[in-house]
Amino acid sequence: MANEPQTDYGVLQFLPYHTFGPDRDLRRYDWREPVPPGTFTGWPRVHTAIRRGGVFVIEASSPDFSRIELRFCPEKPDVGKYEIHRGRYEEVERGHSVRLKEVPVDETDGRVAMLSAFQVRYFIVTEPDTPRWRRLVWLVGLREFRAVEEGEAIEDNDAV
Repeated sequence: MANEPQTDYGVLQFLPYHTFGPDRDLRRYDWREPVPPGTFTGWPRVHTAIRRGGVFVIEASSPDFSRIELRFCPEKPDVGKYEIHRGRYEEVERGHSVRLKEVPVDETDGRVAMLSAFQVRYFIVTEPDTPRWRRLVWLVGLREFRAVEEGEAIEDNDAV
């Protein structure tokens, strides 16, 4: 609804895998200067953050993307999926996760250390379902999320 405050449970960012430093050890490779904690200008804001069973369901949006949905399971890194709805033509990119790493709170790698400002922190690598798109790296930082029981209905305006 128009008068309801925009929820902000955290941030996510995705970028092409090849720009992130492919096949590098996250603990040893400093790709760029660390981003100061709390500096997330331009990152899509998470407006839905739910954990059902072991699966996180995260939704975000930004001026460039009408909807971004990421589903992942820390216990089963290869069962996640994503959708990115791009631009006014509603072009949809879909894919699945191939790697997942929980980012420690004391992480020193400058590519992910900024996530230490969040309670929940993940680094995820995804493959597209079609060759038109590229492999992506996702950085996920959540302040909080809502645990939902299996079978519990979730309404669009439900607070997470």
